[in-house]
Amino acid sequence: SQHSKDLWVAAWAIEALCRLHGFAGLRDGFRLTRELVEGFWDGIHPAPDEDGYLTTVAQLTGLNGDDSDGALIAPIDKIPLTDETSFGRLTSAQYKDAAEGRGEISIDAFDQAAIETSTEFFQGLAEDITQAQVEFAALTAALEEKCGQSPDGYSAAPPSSQISGALRDCLDRVKSIARNRLAPPEETEDAEEAGELVEGGQAVPSERKPMTREDAFRLLLQVSEYFRKTEPHSPVSYSLEQAVRWGRMSLPDLLGELIKDESARDDLFRRVGIPDRDEA
Repeated sequence: SQHSKDLWVAAWAIEALCRLHGFAGLRDGFRLTRELVEGFWDGIHPAPDEDGYLTTVAQLTGLNGDDSDGALIAPIDKIPLTDETSFGRLTSAQYKDAAEGRGEISIDAFDQAAIETSTEFFQGLAEDITQAQVEFAALTAALEEKCGQSPDGYSAAPPSSQISGALRDCLDRVKSIARNRLAPPEETEDAEEAGELVEGGQAVPSERKPMTREDAFRLLLQVSEYFRKTEPHSPVSYSLEQAVRWGRMSLPDLLGELIKDESARDDLFRRVGIPDRDEA
Protein backbone atom coordinates (compact mmCIF):
# COMPACT_ATOMS: atom_id res chain seq x y z
CA SER A 1 0.00 0.00 0.00
CA GLN A 2 3.06 2.28 0.15
CA HIS A 3 3.88 1.97 -3.56
CA SER A 4 2.30 3.11 -6.83
CA LYS A 5 -0.45 0.82 -8.12
CA ASP A 6 0.20 0.95 -11.86
CA LEU A 7 -2.07 -0.92 -14.27
CA TRP A 8 0.42 -0.47 -17.10
CA VAL A 9 3.06 -2.31 -15.09
CA ALA A 10 0.48 -4.99 -14.27
CA ALA A 11 -0.25 -5.48 -17.98
CA TRP A 12 3.45 -5.86 -18.75
CA ALA A 13 3.70 -8.36 -15.88
CA ILE A 14 0.84 -10.44 -17.32
CA GLU A 15 2.59 -10.76 -20.69
CA ALA A 16 5.95 -11.53 -19.07
CA LEU A 17 4.42 -14.19 -16.80
CA CYS A 18 2.69 -15.74 -19.81
CA ARG A 19 5.96 -16.01 -21.72
CA LEU A 20 7.87 -17.35 -18.70
CA HIS A 21 5.36 -19.66 -17.02
CA GLY A 22 2.59 -20.33 -19.54
CA PHE A 23 -0.98 -20.71 -18.35
CA ALA A 24 0.04 -20.81 -14.69
CA GLY A 25 1.74 -17.46 -15.23
CA LEU A 26 -1.41 -16.07 -16.83
CA ARG A 27 -3.44 -17.26 -13.86
CA ASP A 28 -1.12 -15.49 -11.43
CA GLY A 29 -0.93 -12.33 -13.55
CA PHE A 30 -4.71 -12.07 -13.88
CA ARG A 31 -5.13 -12.65 -10.13
CA LEU A 32 -2.52 -10.00 -9.23
CA THR A 33 -4.18 -7.45 -11.50
CA ARG A 34 -7.66 -8.24 -10.18
CA GLU A 35 -6.47 -7.75 -6.58
CA LEU A 36 -4.92 -4.45 -7.65
CA VAL A 37 -8.19 -3.31 -9.23
CA GLU A 38 -10.36 -4.45 -6.32
CA GLY A 39 -8.14 -3.15 -3.53
CA PHE A 40 -6.52 0.03 -4.83
CA TRP A 41 -8.77 1.47 -7.56
CA ASP A 42 -9.07 4.92 -5.96
CA GLY A 43 -5.31 5.42 -6.18
CA ILE A 44 -4.76 3.55 -9.43
CA HIS A 45 -2.22 4.79 -11.98
CA PRO A 46 -2.51 6.15 -14.62
CA ALA A 47 -5.25 8.28 -13.10
CA PRO A 48 -8.40 8.91 -15.17
CA ASP A 49 -8.35 12.03 -17.35
CA GLU A 50 -10.79 13.87 -19.63
CA ASP A 51 -11.33 10.59 -21.50
CA GLY A 52 -12.25 8.80 -18.29
CA TYR A 53 -10.51 5.46 -17.76
CA LEU A 54 -9.42 5.05 -21.39
CA THR A 55 -5.78 5.86 -20.61
CA THR A 56 -5.88 4.02 -17.28
CA VAL A 57 -6.72 0.67 -18.90
CA ALA A 58 -4.97 1.29 -22.25
CA GLN A 59 -2.29 -1.35 -21.70
CA LEU A 60 -4.89 -3.94 -20.66
CA THR A 61 -6.85 -3.10 -23.81
CA GLY A 62 -3.64 -3.66 -25.75
CA LEU A 63 -3.29 -7.17 -24.34
CA ASN A 64 -6.66 -8.21 -25.77
CA GLY A 65 -6.72 -5.94 -28.80
CA ASP A 66 -9.67 -3.92 -30.00
CA ASP A 67 -10.23 -4.49 -33.71
CA SER A 68 -7.43 -7.05 -34.05
CA ASP A 69 -5.40 -9.50 -31.98
CA GLY A 70 -3.76 -7.92 -28.95
CA ALA A 71 -0.25 -8.36 -27.59
CA LEU A 72 -1.19 -11.39 -25.46
CA ILE A 73 -2.75 -13.58 -28.17
CA ALA A 74 0.46 -14.73 -29.89
CA PRO A 75 2.20 -15.58 -26.58
CA ILE A 76 -0.85 -17.63 -25.53
CA ASP A 77 -0.81 -19.51 -28.84
CA LYS A 78 2.90 -20.27 -28.34
CA ILE A 79 2.47 -21.94 -24.94
CA PRO A 80 3.34 -25.66 -25.34
CA LEU A 81 0.39 -28.07 -25.32
CA THR A 82 2.62 -31.15 -25.13
CA ASP A 83 5.63 -32.17 -23.11
CA GLU A 84 9.05 -32.50 -24.76
CA THR A 85 8.60 -35.04 -27.58
CA SER A 86 10.40 -36.22 -30.70
CA PHE A 87 8.69 -33.26 -32.43
CA GLY A 88 9.62 -30.81 -29.67
CA ARG A 89 7.01 -29.11 -27.51
CA LEU A 90 4.04 -28.44 -29.77
CA THR A 91 1.88 -25.34 -29.42
CA SER A 92 -1.67 -24.19 -30.07
CA ALA A 93 -0.47 -22.14 -33.05
CA GLN A 94 1.09 -25.26 -34.59
CA TYR A 95 -2.13 -27.21 -33.99
CA LYS A 96 -4.14 -24.54 -35.80
CA ASP A 97 -1.74 -24.67 -38.74
CA ALA A 98 -1.83 -28.48 -38.79
CA ALA A 99 -5.63 -28.52 -38.76
CA GLU A 100 -5.60 -26.18 -41.77
CA GLY A 101 -2.97 -28.21 -43.61
CA ARG A 102 -0.27 -25.59 -43.15
CA GLY A 103 3.12 -25.62 -41.48
CA GLU A 104 5.63 -28.42 -40.97
CA ILE A 105 3.74 -30.25 -38.21
CA SER A 106 0.82 -32.52 -39.15
CA ILE A 107 -2.13 -33.76 -37.11
CA ASP A 108 -0.49 -37.21 -37.16
CA ALA A 109 2.56 -35.63 -35.52
CA PHE A 110 0.31 -34.24 -32.79
CA ASP A 111 -1.14 -37.73 -32.27
CA GLN A 112 2.37 -39.14 -31.83
CA ALA A 113 3.38 -36.26 -29.55
CA ALA A 114 0.33 -37.01 -27.41
CA ILE A 115 1.50 -40.62 -27.01
CA GLU A 116 4.88 -39.33 -25.84
CA THR A 117 3.27 -36.90 -23.35
CA SER A 118 2.20 -38.11 -19.92
CA THR A 119 -1.37 -38.06 -18.70
CA GLU A 120 -0.22 -36.02 -15.70
CA PHE A 121 1.10 -33.31 -18.02
CA PHE A 122 -2.22 -33.01 -19.86
CA GLN A 123 -4.22 -33.00 -16.62
CA GLY A 124 -2.02 -30.29 -15.10
CA LEU A 125 -2.16 -28.25 -18.30
CA ALA A 126 -5.96 -28.43 -18.50
CA GLU A 127 -6.20 -27.39 -14.85
CA ASP A 128 -3.88 -24.41 -15.41
CA ILE A 129 -5.93 -23.25 -18.42
CA THR A 130 -9.18 -23.60 -16.48
CA GLN A 131 -7.80 -21.60 -13.56
CA ALA A 132 -6.53 -18.93 -15.94
CA GLN A 133 -10.03 -18.71 -17.45
CA VAL A 134 -11.57 -18.32 -13.99
CA GLU A 135 -9.11 -15.59 -12.98
CA PHE A 136 -9.54 -13.73 -16.28
CA ALA A 137 -13.33 -13.80 -15.92
CA ALA A 138 -12.98 -12.41 -12.38
CA LEU A 139 -10.60 -9.67 -13.58
CA THR A 140 -12.99 -8.76 -16.40
CA ALA A 141 -15.91 -8.51 -13.97
CA ALA A 142 -13.88 -6.32 -11.58
CA LEU A 143 -12.86 -3.96 -14.40
CA GLU A 144 -16.43 -3.68 -15.69
CA GLU A 145 -17.61 -2.75 -12.19
CA LYS A 146 -14.89 -0.13 -11.65
CA CYS A 147 -14.85 1.40 -15.14
CA GLY A 148 -18.61 1.69 -15.50
CA GLN A 149 -20.07 2.90 -18.79
CA SER A 150 -18.85 5.38 -21.37
CA PRO A 151 -21.07 8.37 -22.36
CA ASP A 152 -22.47 6.37 -25.28
CA GLY A 153 -23.73 3.66 -22.92
CA TYR A 154 -21.12 0.99 -23.62
CA SER A 155 -18.83 -0.59 -21.04
CA ALA A 156 -15.69 1.48 -20.48
CA ALA A 157 -13.77 -1.64 -19.42
CA PRO A 158 -11.15 -3.17 -21.73
CA PRO A 159 -12.48 -5.70 -24.28
CA SER A 160 -11.92 -9.34 -23.35
CA SER A 161 -13.24 -11.56 -26.15
CA GLN A 162 -9.89 -12.23 -27.86
CA ILE A 163 -8.18 -13.48 -24.69
CA SER A 164 -11.24 -15.49 -23.65
CA GLY A 165 -11.39 -17.05 -27.10
CA ALA A 166 -7.68 -17.89 -27.15
CA LEU A 167 -7.91 -19.63 -23.76
CA ARG A 168 -11.03 -21.52 -24.84
CA ASP A 169 -9.35 -22.65 -28.07
CA CYS A 170 -6.30 -23.86 -26.16
CA LEU A 171 -8.42 -25.92 -23.77
CA ASP A 172 -10.41 -27.40 -26.67
CA ARG A 173 -7.18 -28.34 -28.42
CA VAL A 174 -5.74 -29.96 -25.30
CA LYS A 175 -8.91 -32.05 -25.00
CA SER A 176 -8.63 -33.02 -28.66
CA ILE A 177 -4.95 -33.97 -28.38
CA ALA A 178 -5.23 -35.82 -25.05
CA ARG A 179 -8.46 -37.59 -26.05
CA ASN A 180 -9.84 -39.69 -23.17
CA ARG A 181 -6.91 -39.10 -20.81
CA LEU A 182 -8.55 -36.03 -19.27
CA ALA A 183 -11.55 -38.09 -18.12
CA PRO A 184 -11.94 -38.17 -14.32
CA PRO A 185 -11.32 -41.54 -12.61
CA GLU A 186 -14.33 -43.81 -12.77
CA GLU A 187 -16.14 -43.91 -9.46
CA THR A 188 -17.14 -47.22 -7.97
CA GLU A 189 -20.88 -47.62 -8.25
CA ASP A 190 -22.65 -48.35 -4.98
CA ALA A 191 -25.91 -50.23 -4.55
CA GLU A 192 -28.02 -47.11 -5.00
CA GLU A 193 -26.25 -46.12 -8.21
CA ALA A 194 -26.25 -49.58 -9.75
CA GLY A 195 -29.78 -50.41 -8.61
CA GLU A 196 -30.72 -52.79 -5.81
CA LEU A 197 -31.88 -56.36 -6.31
CA VAL A 198 -35.36 -57.09 -4.99
CA GLU A 199 -37.18 -60.34 -4.51
CA GLY A 200 -37.20 -62.30 -7.74
CA GLY A 201 -33.78 -61.05 -8.81
CA GLN A 202 -35.08 -57.98 -10.62
CA ALA A 203 -33.08 -54.79 -10.42
CA VAL A 204 -34.63 -51.50 -9.44
CA PRO A 205 -32.90 -48.93 -11.68
CA SER A 206 -31.64 -45.84 -9.95
CA GLU A 207 -32.17 -42.32 -11.17
CA ARG A 208 -29.03 -41.23 -13.02
CA LYS A 209 -27.73 -37.83 -13.98
CA PRO A 210 -28.30 -36.84 -17.62
CA MET A 211 -25.41 -37.72 -19.92
CA THR A 212 -23.28 -34.75 -20.91
CA ARG A 213 -21.54 -34.22 -24.23
CA GLU A 214 -18.21 -35.18 -22.67
CA ASP A 215 -19.80 -38.32 -21.17
CA ALA A 216 -20.87 -39.32 -24.68
CA PHE A 217 -17.34 -38.76 -26.00
CA ARG A 218 -15.89 -40.93 -23.23
CA LEU A 219 -18.40 -43.66 -24.00
CA LEU A 220 -17.43 -43.59 -27.68
CA LEU A 221 -13.76 -43.88 -26.73
CA GLN A 222 -14.53 -46.89 -24.53
CA VAL A 223 -16.28 -48.54 -27.47
CA SER A 224 -13.32 -47.64 -29.67
CA GLU A 225 -10.93 -49.28 -27.20
CA TYR A 226 -13.06 -52.44 -27.22
CA PHE A 227 -12.86 -52.72 -31.01
CA ARG A 228 -9.15 -51.91 -31.00
CA LYS A 229 -8.52 -54.88 -28.67
CA THR A 230 -10.99 -57.37 -30.14
CA GLU A 231 -10.83 -56.43 -33.83
CA PRO A 232 -7.48 -54.73 -34.44
CA HIS A 233 -7.95 -55.15 -38.21
CA SER A 234 -11.25 -53.24 -38.14
CA PRO A 235 -11.46 -49.53 -39.02
CA VAL A 236 -14.22 -49.02 -36.43
CA SER A 237 -11.93 -47.96 -33.58
CA TYR A 238 -10.11 -45.43 -35.74
CA SER A 239 -13.36 -43.99 -37.08
CA LEU A 240 -14.75 -43.52 -33.57
CA GLU A 241 -11.58 -41.83 -32.33
CA GLN A 242 -11.62 -39.54 -35.35
CA ALA A 243 -15.25 -38.64 -34.67
CA VAL A 244 -14.43 -37.75 -31.05
CA ARG A 245 -11.40 -35.70 -32.09
CA TRP A 246 -13.51 -33.76 -34.58
CA GLY A 247 -16.26 -33.32 -32.00
CA ARG A 248 -13.83 -31.69 -29.57
CA MET A 249 -12.49 -29.26 -32.16
CA SER A 250 -13.72 -25.71 -32.48
CA LEU A 251 -15.66 -25.08 -35.69
CA PRO A 252 -12.84 -23.06 -37.34
CA ASP A 253 -10.31 -25.82 -36.58
CA LEU A 254 -12.67 -28.51 -37.88
CA LEU A 255 -13.41 -26.69 -41.12
CA GLY A 256 -9.71 -25.95 -41.50
CA GLU A 257 -8.97 -29.67 -41.41
CA LEU A 258 -11.86 -30.72 -43.65
CA ILE A 259 -11.51 -27.97 -46.28
CA LYS A 260 -7.93 -27.92 -47.56
CA ASP A 261 -8.53 -25.31 -50.26
CA GLU A 262 -7.65 -22.06 -48.48
CA SER A 263 -9.69 -19.78 -50.76
CA ALA A 264 -12.77 -21.99 -50.46
CA ARG A 265 -12.35 -22.13 -46.69
CA ASP A 266 -11.93 -18.37 -46.36
CA ASP A 267 -15.00 -17.82 -48.56
CA LEU A 268 -17.06 -20.12 -46.33
CA PHE A 269 -15.79 -18.34 -43.20
CA ARG A 270 -16.89 -14.99 -44.61
CA ARG A 271 -20.30 -16.31 -45.64
CA VAL A 272 -21.15 -17.78 -42.23
CA GLY A 273 -19.47 -15.03 -40.19
CA ILE A 274 -16.59 -17.02 -38.68
CA PRO A 275 -13.74 -14.64 -37.79
CA ASP A 276 -10.35 -15.43 -39.31
CA ARG A 277 -7.54 -14.34 -36.99
CA ASP A 278 -5.13 -14.13 -39.88
CA GLU A 279 -7.28 -11.33 -41.34
CA ALA A 280 -8.01 -9.66 -37.98
